[in-house]
Amino acid sequence: MFGVEAEAEARLTVEQRFRIAKAKSKRLLKYDDSEPRDDQGRWTSGGGGSDSDGSKPTGGGAGKKPAKKEDFDKAKITLDGNKAQQDAFIDKWNEKVGQDPAEFKSNFMGGLDGNMKVGGSGDLIEINGEVAGGGGKTVGTFTRNINLDTKSATSAYFKLDKSATKSDIGKKMLAGNVETYKRLGIESVGVMANIDVGGYAWAKYGYVPTQSAWNSLRATLERKLTGGDSSSSSRNPNSVEADEWDQLSSDVQDDVRDRWMRDTFDEFHSSEVQNYRDSGQAKDDAKREIAYQFGQYDSIPQWAGDAMDAVREERKENGDPEIPYTNKQLYDAIDLEYESNRGDGEDDPDISFDDDKLREPKDTDPNQPTLPGIEPPDLSQRLTSQMRKDITSEMRDAFNKKADDDADEMDAPSYLSDSVSEYQDEYWSSMDDSQKLQVASRFGMADIEVEPDEEEEKPQAELELPKTDTDPLLAAVQSSDPKSIWKVADSPKGKQLLLGTSWSGKLNLKDPESMARFNAYVGKASHA
Repeated sequence: MFGVEAEAEARLTVEQRFRIAKAKSKRLLKYDDSEPRDDQGRWTSGGGGSDSDGSKPTGGGAGKKPAKKEDFDKAKITLDGNKAQQDAFIDKWNEKVGQDPAEFKSNFMGGLDGNMKVGGSGDLIEINGEVAGGGGKTVGTFTRNINLDTKSATSAYFKLDKSATKSDIGKKMLAGNVETYKRLGIESVGVMANIDVGGYAWAKYGYVPTQSAWNSLRATLERKLTGGDSSSSSRNPNSVEADEWDQLSSDVQDDVRDRWMRDTFDEFHSSEVQNYRDSGQAKDDAKREIAYQFGQYDSIPQWAGDAMDAVREERKENGDPEIPYTNKQLYDAIDLEYESNRGDGEDDPDISFDDDKLREPKDTDPNQPTLPGIEPPDLSQRLTSQMRKDITSEMRDAFNKKADDDADEMDAPSYLSDSVSEYQDEYWSSMDDSQKLQVASRFGMADIEVEPDEEEEKPQAELELPKTDTDPLLAAVQSSDPKSIWKVADSPKGKQLLLGTSWSGKLNLKDPESMARFNAYVGKASHA
């Protein structure tokens, strides 16, 4: 939870701020099936705008056959969202990525087997899935986020089973990721090294901590090397904790905000998901999907078949005439549509019957001759008005019940993550400087360097500090250059020092040193 210090003094509670945010979300997230989202997340008939800078799309898909829904299905790639969202995403895919889905999946996963799910809106693409090892067994899971607008990507999550950690699966996956990023014009890949093995592994791959993350990490590493306690070595002798937020550099302020957003993301996202369900949007999406699927296949959906059987049973108990059509005949003749007027999932489906498909009741011979001059009877009327009412009522109730059940199981749409970032930005901006400073202090990121007192210089000079010229590892730890983490990782004590640490950083795809290290570690020749 993020309401420890700064948020305790906030003028508005998180719940109150979310009420404001939810009002905005209803405006942003309300949509119509015929209106896909544009680059800013709005639903428009055009399906999205051009790049913000007017430049040529990064995908370079000109001249290539546009991808279709069946291409993703064939590649065993699941598209996130309902049909309208999927159509909008496919349009954006063809514009920005311009690659056959099967080819993209193979390249992105480094030739590994597994499944993939993609989604997103505007210039954002979210990719997640599972990696399969021998025998098709799942050995790893991953989540990747790509922002084509900022030319950045994020390795949000990657975990391998212990049985696969000694294989080349991780290296193949990362190599495929980076090659794909480069084709898309991505320039950097962000990562949050976790407290398991990530603190060590990402450094080996060529990732570099942000400056503030390195400042915090190297203080921890120095304590491990020198045996000093936190009170003596956590702060540079020539640094003090800032009294004002403005005393921190803009880079440090950005790092504090970014870390706060990472730490609070799950809570904001959980609230948005709950709002998605409480507002009825999940039910509305479920109804859209059920209506879209109805009539798409030869087999009768279970819920629809059960509803027809229930009508027959009730009519039998009441002594009413039997319905002279099979369930399949009824299914083929029923037109079911769903139009959302309120967006809260409370609208009912529209159910009608196509009389042209009711010309052959099961107990009537369609070839039976008629007498000359006598108009042949309209056999579709064998499905009486009361029968139609009974079927419509039962089908409507079953449809709504099916939507209620499906809504509870539906995954939250990926665009909620984009909304979360907006709400976090709004919340952060609403905090005053003293609250932000308290957050920085809690993270250990509020230190600033000061000029030493002349009277204190002499005693400090007399302190017996480790000789960095005889200990290259300590020298690396005490260096202000974040790339020094590579020297730490490559040292005999590197794994011991970095395992269990947590830091944020990135892989700069434009930096020759970083890429030479990455390519060497994944077994690829340097492209620098």
